[in-house]
Amino acid sequence: MSKEDGLARWKDTMEQRFLAGNDKEFDYSVVDSAEEWDDIKLEEREREEEWFDGQTPEFVTVEGEAQDMKKVEGETGIQDF
Repeated sequence: MSKEDGLARWKDTMEQRFLAGNDKEFDYSVVDSAEEWDDIKLEEREREEEWFDGQTPEFVTVEGEAQDMKKVEGETGIQDF
């Protein structure tokens, strides 16, 4: 190992210890209670995904067709990726 490799490994170990909440010299409660550090966009995205997951799929039908002959649009059944 080189000196640079040892330093990089030490930094990684210290970072992982900090992120795990195991740094005894740091007051995590100050950061945990501060709203300025919250990831608002992530929280909004999670709420949106939860809402969409709770919705039932609906199909678009063509107006004016007989009830039993409605044409379903919007779903091709073909994977386009």
